[in-house]
Amino acid sequence: MKYNQAFDSKKKSSNRDLLFAKYNSLGLKLLEKNNLNDALKNFVKAIEYRDDKPETLTNIGLIFHLKNKLPEAEFMYRKSLYFDNTKAENYYNLGIILSQQNKNKEAIEAYEKSLELNPNNPNTLKFLGNLYKDSKLFHKALKIYKKWSVVIPNNAESDFNQSLIHIRNGRLDLGWKMYEAGLKNNIRELFEGYKLETSLPWDGEPFDGNLLVYGEQGIGDQIMFGTLLPELIEVQKRIIIQVDQRLVNLFKRTFPEIQVFGDKSSIDTSLYKEFISMGSLCKLFRNSTSDFLKNRTHVFSDNKTLTKTIKKKMPHAKLLKIGFSWHSFATRTSLERSLTEENVSKIISSNNHTFINLQYGNVQHSLEKINTLGKGKIYTIPSIDLTQDLDSVLSIIKNCDLIITIDNSLAHLSSCLGKPTWILLPYSANFRWFEKIVPALWYNNTSLIRQSHENSWDNVVNNISEALNNTIASVK
Repeated sequence: MKYNQAFDSKKKSSNRDLLFAKYNSLGLKLLEKNNLNDALKNFVKAIEYRDDKPETLTNIGLIFHLKNKLPEAEFMYRKSLYFDNTKAENYYNLGIILSQQNKNKEAIEAYEKSLELNPNNPNTLKFLGNLYKDSKLFHKALKIYKKWSVVIPNNAESDFNQSLIHIRNGRLDLGWKMYEAGLKNNIRELFEGYKLETSLPWDGEPFDGNLLVYGEQGIGDQIMFGTLLPELIEVQKRIIIQVDQRLVNLFKRTFPEIQVFGDKSSIDTSLYKEFISMGSLCKLFRNSTSDFLKNRTHVFSDNKTLTKTIKKKMPHAKLLKIGFSWHSFATRTSLERSLTEENVSKIISSNNHTFINLQYGNVQHSLEKINTLGKGKIYTIPSIDLTQDLDSVLSIIKNCDLIITIDNSLAHLSSCLGKPTWILLPYSANFRWFEKIVPALWYNNTSLIRQSHENSWDNVVNNISEALNNTIASVK
């Protein structure tokens, strides 16, 4: 009897192995053809017979990852590691999943384990460095980035990432020099014309002729770097500048002595002798924090006639008229920067001020949700395109008493006008806002309100709600 039981058990085990192999093989073939749904069905069927095969569990995790089912992917990667914790790649995959769920502490642990098993994986070094940076472990981040540079020599991205840490912590002389690494491989998202130039950029020495200053990156960056133009004019008298088409009128009004072109314009090379990208002006004019303090921000100019017209469309308000923007469309950091509708509702419902919608983009559903959550409402000025019509946006800003915004382009549009502006920042904010300061160095009348804990707006929302509830006088 015992012999028969042993024989039956061995036979069942053999059958399980055969069935596992059958479904696993089918799953692999389907995965190669990118047929994710059928591949997943076969892998799941396979682990019904053998659930201790790490490769199959990893493949299931991969499919969940590709289908953006992050918790499920995390579970399968962890289960795979339970049966085999010797593969650096599996810890690396787990680190990616955890990072995408904003589980940064756990992601760091996964990447560190991956590096123990494979110390020279450049992607692991890159992503671990980024997580150290986002967790404000700056010394560790710099150390990892430097190791990344050893693994991949002449690594422009590593140098650029290091520059952001140095700038963020006030080491501006070194930071802006390393920031130039971003000119390589289009890391700084340069204008097309700049990428076509064949000579070296301007070295900062004045010359007889026109200097072309190329815009770079987004609208906010162009405005921020544009605050350096008054100092540039003192060095180089004849200047041409190319900016986003939506900013052309703003720059023409503000700097009438400069020729301004839109980013879609083709600028003939006969019009200029030297060129530079806007961000590179910083290494010439911002080598210490005192450079910000001794050079007061030049206030940009709105369209006065349009501002008077917009004034007639503004709602009546007993207390403050407050412009509000709560969402970022930035590809990589929108989730961390943006407020939830619940956050916004709590702020606008905590007081009797009048709130004006300044949120660009397709946010109608978000706006409707905010206006149903609490007693506070956000008023929208009719017939204005908040995404494309920046002159009208600027005029709305001018007609407000205060602007509250997350870190997006509106933060710069408001700040460049000298309007009192509160910018709400995530725990690990962009390098441009530095560390541990309240007044924004780039702009006058702009204050920075930072998260005290990662991925939580609670302290920011509570502080703003309390401040607005206690405010009865105009902020002017």
